[in-house]
Parts: sequence; structure tokens; C-alpha cells
Amino acid sequence: MMAETEPGLQLDRTERQTILVVDDMPTNLELIFDCLEAEGFRVVIAIDGEEALQRARLVQPDLILLDVMMPDMDGFEVCSRLKGDTQTSDIPVLFMTSLTDTHEKVRGFKAGGVDYICKPFQVDEVIIRINTHLSLRQVRQELALHNSQLRAETTLRAGQTRILEMIATNMPVSQVLSGLIELIETLSDGSIVSVCLLDDEAGYVESCLAPSLPDTYEQAMAGLKIGPKAGSCGSAMYLCRPVIVPDLKVDPLWDGYRQLVAPYKLSACWSMPLISADGNVLGSLAMYHPDVRSPSAEDRRLIETAAHLALIALEREQNLRRIDHMARHDALTDLPNRTLLKERLHQAIANARRHRSTVAVLFLDLDGFKQVNDSLGHAMGDLLLQAVANKLRHCVREVDVVARWGGDEFVILLQEIVDRSSLIRIVENILANVGSVFQVERHRIRVGCSIGISQYPADGVDPDSLLRTADLAMYEAKSCGRGSFRFFCPQLKDVSGSRAQASLAGEV
Repeated sequence: MMAETEPGLQLDRTERQTILVVDDMPTNLELIFDCLEAEGFRVVIAIDGEEALQRARLVQPDLILLDVMMPDMDGFEVCSRLKGDTQTSDIPVLFMTSLTDTHEKVRGFKAGGVDYICKPFQVDEVIIRINTHLSLRQVRQELALHNSQLRAETTLRAGQTRILEMIATNMPVSQVLSGLIELIETLSDGSIVSVCLLDDEAGYVESCLAPSLPDTYEQAMAGLKIGPKAGSCGSAMYLCRPVIVPDLKVDPLWDGYRQLVAPYKLSACWSMPLISADGNVLGSLAMYHPDVRSPSAEDRRLIETAAHLALIALEREQNLRRIDHMARHDALTDLPNRTLLKERLHQAIANARRHRSTVAVLFLDLDGFKQVNDSLGHAMGDLLLQAVANKLRHCVREVDVVARWGGDEFVILLQEIVDRSSLIRIVENILANVGSVFQVERHRIRVGCSIGISQYPADGVDPDSLLRTADLAMYEAKSCGRGSFRFFCPQLKDVSGSRAQASLAGEV
């Protein structure tokens, strides 16, 4: 990546100030031109009112010396039209005239003039008056800039507070980022803001949010592969540092990517990577501008502020997801726990009810696991459970769910069961895989499992009943010989009831 480019088009305050002189008399023009040039001013000349208006818009002079008596359009009308144009309204106008009538002077001030210079000219007086009004204009401009900065700062602080409140109240991260983008675009000078979210493992843009651009842009950005020369955003995420591109049309970072922004008339892009506290790249925030230019100091401050707020929102979202995952997954195997299993089972039953299909619940208990714990220790037993969990994941389809029930017990939710024979094939595959030898560190361990099976709607119409009947079937499988499976049948309820009564009586 090329190094960050500092702004190259900023106004140089040491440049000569420009004076537009408007007069239809060549002798007057020559005199004024010579004296102003000698004082270091840049002088632009116009010989009539229409030319004066055109040059004022084009050149944007710092001050205008305007003759009153001119053919076709007098100085009063020229001044009025200058003041009525937003491009030229703040340029001070000094009238040049031989008229001494008070009424004419009042007319000039009403037209928007700030002073009079009487003919014939006194050079020292002319220079003093010009410098005075240039200084006054500079003071007004600095005051206006200061007031504008204060208003922007107030708006920014209020916006920051609003964004932080949205984050604190757990509003969806997309809404938070949209509000942030709207805030920064309001404060920036015509910039368009986008936020890209990165799939860090895959190394491509997962999604893009750019409310001020058409949906086609967001769609084009999704799936973008990051790299050292992948535009501003892709490069910033890859290199983990800001990437400033003042001109997209010529910068080599945008070779092969210019078609992404070509339809939207964007010329510059300044991108900031969003890096979490643990060093992971979560995405990028970018400001696009229609003009070829580098960011100003204010632009950079806005980018940094926006990136900080975006990062807070994304990290909070990430933490909430992590907490939710921990609440719904087993800490040892990372399989769904009982809570998530029952949620998925509720959904599967509802779906099966709508489509009149079958759901199967497999209750699985490891055979010989206690001996592993007793002989090799609980740490080795935990590693074995992790190995079994991984094996079970590969025995089922994406639509199915493998959960850890507790201890050495697992539950498998099978959806979209075609028939009993296909279900048996899945179960037999599980028995074969779990019954194989596991290499756990330096130990070769062989265990097996017993499986009980229940089906919706025959054996239960809710999660609890299906889990209970599958559990009964699993105990039946264990009692009949390990490494086997049994389907639930109604007779098992009677057996369960008898065992429960005997247990309460102390007979078992």
C-alpha cells in the first residue's frame, strides 16, 4: 500500500490576495493596476458590469473595486447582483467614484457596498482602505468558521450521546450504524459514509451498510475479498491501518475496483479499519467524497470519532452474541445445551405439524465411560467427550441437531425423516462411529453407546414427552445389551412406572 497522502489542495494562506478592479476607463485601470501590483496583490480587471459578474463568480476575489458610472449597467446594479448571488455575496465591494452627493453614497451602501474611494485616487488612502476591509473580512470569516465549528461540535456531542444511548439500550447494531452514518454525513462536507463488516475467518466482506448509496453498491461490496490492493476498505482491513486515497481514478489500490464506484460519481475514499480490543478486524468505516481531495483535519476527526463509535457498537454486539452462545451451548463440547435443544425441538415439532412430517429424538448414553474416568482421570474423560461430540457432528445432516444432555449423555434431533429404514441407517451409522477406536492424546480408547429412539407424533407431541420416551427407550437398550438401539413402545411406560414405585418403596 502507498503511504498516506497528506492534503495537497489546501488553501495556502501565504498566496497573494486577489482584487477585482471594474472600470470602463483604461487610464484608471492602469493606475489602479500598477499601485495594487506594487503592493503585492493579484489584480484581475473587468471593463463593464457583465464581465465583472462573470469574473467575480469565476475568480472569487478577496475584494472588488467597482466604478459607479459605467455604460449599460452602473456600479449600483452590479453590486446588487453580486450581493444577490450566494457565490459572491460575502465579497466586500468598494465603490470608486467622483460623485460627492450624499444621496449617491447612501444608494451605494444600500446596494451592499462597504466603502467609497473618491477620484482622483490617493494611492496611500486606497491601500489603507483595501487592507482595512480585507482584515475585516478575514475576521468575519474566522468568526463564521468558529461559530460553524461550535455548532458542529454541539451537534457531534449530541449525536454521540444519542448513539451511545442506542448501544446501551441494545438496539439492533444495523440501526445503530445507520444512525451513526446519518450523523457523520450531516456533519461532513458532502461526504458519503459506509460501514463494511468483515468475515474475518473467510477474509471477505460479509455485508455493507451505505444508506446514501443505492442497494446495488451494498450488493457489490458483499463478498469482496480483502487484500493489499483491494480498494480503500479492503486494503484497510487487510493492512490493519487507515488508507487514504485522494483520487480513485489513478490510485493503484483501486485497479480492478473502480467499476464499484464509477456509477456513483465518487472521486476520493478514506477508510479506517475497525479493530477490536483483542486484535480482530471487525470491518471498516469509509468516507467517500465527490471531489478529488485528501481529508481535512475536521474530516479526519470525524472519521476517527465515527470509527470509535462503530467499534463500540460492534464489540457490544459481539459480546452479547458470545454471552448468548455461552448460555445456549455446552462449555466443554460447544454443542447445544438443554435450553437450546428444547428450543430447536419446539421449532421442529411446529414445522413437522405444518408439513405432517416426522421428527425423531435419539437419546444416547456412552457405554464404558465410567471406566475411562476411573482409570485415566476426568481430564482424559473430558477429551474423550469432545472427540465423541465431533464424531456425532459428522454423523448427521445440517438440518439435524446434536446436543449434550449432561455427563456422558447426548441427544440428537433428526428432522425430515423419510421412513423407518432411513432412520435405522442413521442410527446404525452413529453406533458404528461411536463404537470405533478414539485416539485421545497417547491413548487408544474404545467405548460404545446405547440409543433410545422416540418419534413425533407417535411417542409424544411436545419436547418433554419426546425426551422422556427416548430416555426410556435408551435404558431399555442398555438393559438388553450395550451397543444397541431400541424404539420406544408403550409397554416401556408400565415398566418405568413399576420401577419408580419400587424405588420409592426401597425395593430397588
